[in-house]
Amino acid sequence: MPQSFSFRSRLILSFIVVIALSLLVSTWYSRHVIGKDLLDEAKQDTLRQVRMLTLLLERDLTFETPAELHAWLVEVSERQGSRLTFVAENGRVLADSSVPFDRVPLLDNHGQRPEIIAARDREAGVAIRHSDTLDKNLVYAAQMVKPRGGLPEGFLRVSTEHAHLDARLERTLGGLLIGAGATFALAALISFLLARQLSTQVGTMSNMAEAIGKGNYSQRLRLYPGKEFSPLAKSINRMAESIQIQIETITVQKQQLVAILDNMKEGVMLLSADGRIQAVNRAMTLIFPGIEHCQGKTPLEAIMDPVLHQECERALENRETGAPVSLLLEPRSGVFYDVGIVPLKESGSGLGAVVVFHDISRLKHLERVRRDFVANVSHELRTPLTSIKGYAETLQSDPAASPQAKGFLDIIVKNANHMTKILGDLLNLSRLEADRQAFELAPVDAQAAVMSAYRECESLGRGRGVGLVCRIPEKAVFVLADYDRLVQVFRNLIENALRYSPEHGSVTVFHQTGDGEVLFGVSDRGPGIPRDEQAKIFERFYRVEKHRLKMGGSSGLGLAIAKHIVERHGGRIWVVSPATGEDTGATFYFNMPPASQDAAKAQD
Repeated sequence: MPQSFSFRSRLILSFIVVIALSLLVSTWYSRHVIGKDLLDEAKQDTLRQVRMLTLLLERDLTFETPAELHAWLVEVSERQGSRLTFVAENGRVLADSSVPFDRVPLLDNHGQRPEIIAARDREAGVAIRHSDTLDKNLVYAAQMVKPRGGLPEGFLRVSTEHAHLDARLERTLGGLLIGAGATFALAALISFLLARQLSTQVGTMSNMAEAIGKGNYSQRLRLYPGKEFSPLAKSINRMAESIQIQIETITVQKQQLVAILDNMKEGVMLLSADGRIQAVNRAMTLIFPGIEHCQGKTPLEAIMDPVLHQECERALENRETGAPVSLLLEPRSGVFYDVGIVPLKESGSGLGAVVVFHDISRLKHLERVRRDFVANVSHELRTPLTSIKGYAETLQSDPAASPQAKGFLDIIVKNANHMTKILGDLLNLSRLEADRQAFELAPVDAQAAVMSAYRECESLGRGRGVGLVCRIPEKAVFVLADYDRLVQVFRNLIENALRYSPEHGSVTVFHQTGDGEVLFGVSDRGPGIPRDEQAKIFERFYRVEKHRLKMGGSSGLGLAIAKHIVERHGGRIWVVSPATGEDTGATFYFNMPPASQDAAKAQD
């Protein structure tokens, strides 16, 4: 809430109010004390007068009649300026200096006056009250007296006016007020000067604090009103120093980060928690010109790619897990980017994800060149291999050929067949990698696919005494797949298992269903696969060395082909070695989408 007065005004006003109240209280108290002292002085003076006059009446003076006494009282009253009254014991006034003697009998009976009553009970009585006779405030003092002569016993009363006391009090009070006023003026001046000095120094502190708040962190508070402000000044100085260090650190880190980002070949885009572009680096502006002006827009508005926009939204929805998302982006013909989207967990920074664009156009070009080269070489080699195989088989049928020559011819035919298989696998893999083969998806009986695959490589198992155990029931498990490709996956896996299983062993094929997928497994009891090589065996031409290598020759492409086929079906393939629950062997797993029951029944 805004204040109506400044700090200095409120401080001065506070000083003035306190000083004024102090002076008023002290003046009132002084007036009360002085007034009481003056009144006590008047009482004592009046008592002295009445006692002195009483002594004169009782010892020195003799009056025979009230008239004589009245004349004397008038004379004394004129000298002393006081009223003198003689009251008989019964309260009747016998003489009074304030009225003519002939009017004395007309005065009221004074027997019940407070001073008379007090003098009757004690030696003397004093009272302060209003006189109805004189219509004034008077100080009365009375004392019992036994005059000499013919006057009766009674009371001598002396009264002095109260007005002269008020006059003295007013003069005294006037002096007090003058002194209080001077004191007030001096105190107000001193308060103003102190408040101005304090306000100036506080203003200086405020200006320095404001300068610090505006970024001038080199400012330091060196002057402050008093030691009470020292902790505040030191705290502000420490705060400014700490902020200066932090700002310098942040500035250096920001410069380093900007230098790193601007010199990266990869494009980097920062997204806010609500999926809007926060910042991009220089490489990003080269990839998508004009994107530097798209701050606050969504990736769809800036890049016009719905797939990228959807993947960014999916990554932002999974910020808690922090799982990165990747996709392949082709914004222009022949230009490819491997896009990685890394969601950021909640940190209060407002950032939601980091999107990195890695240019893989040259890599894609080299892959295409390699695929074309492999396809061309494979195609070109098929004709001479066919010729070599045909000539060798023709020579084998010659009855005149020697046994040694026939042995050589058998080797030629065997290797020609092996080379033909490798070339076929290479062509097949190239087509899969180039997505040149369309898959005809339909409900497939998994058990039928397994048995069809086994028949193609049954001779390999029979020669080593290795059999197949299929635990998939007939016409009970259906998957949505391309039949020929599924048979090829099973054939490659079963062929590997037959080749590496020990003699007179067995290969087991099984399945599990659940979570919207069908999981297949092909298990052998061979020597197994080292853990550090399990992630590499699905690469083309990769073959496990040592014990598995010497157990039979394969093209090294079967698992790579199986991996591509499974992934084209939306699944994945992996290996577990040793086999579950065993000390040796390996189990290859892959999953496939299940076929709907209605489609499976129709296929049946």
